[in-house]
Amino acid sequence: MKPMKLALEIVCLLWAIHLINVIFPGDLRLLGIRPRSIQGLPGIVCSPFLHSNLSHLCANSGALFVLLSVSFLYSMEMTLMALAYIVSIGGGMVWLLGAPGTLHIGASGVIFGLIGFLICSGYYHHNVKAVVISILVCFFMAVRYSHFSQ
Repeated sequence: MKPMKLALEIVCLLWAIHLINVIFPGDLRLLGIRPRSIQGLPGIVCSPFLHSNLSHLCANSGALFVLLSVSFLYSMEMTLMALAYIVSIGGGMVWLLGAPGTLHIGASGVIFGLIGFLICSGYYHHNVKAVVISILVCFFMAVRYSHFSQ
């Protein structure tokens, strides 16, 4: 499968899940990570696919598409392994260390995990393009977060 096509399919899956959540009764967002709650354990895997609203989904879609495309171009196998680690370890840490009574959703953890993966892989394999793209995406994410938090 082509790297950009797979990245686009993953982002489209996020949009499809959001559309299902908007159209049908119920709230899939409740499948997010609920720290230190047995009911919150499925959220470790589900939370990256869930977003609070359209703005949240739009904010994550571009960065996720770029980072997945670059990562898949680098190595499909290593990226899939990295994603498994990012989701399970990152989500597990949120479940373990997050404040009880809160709900955590969104792909931001995956995005920052992919940034770290690309920076480390690019440095280790002397791939300057991967490092530069990761730093640029990180910069634009920081600008976006600082802009929307005001």
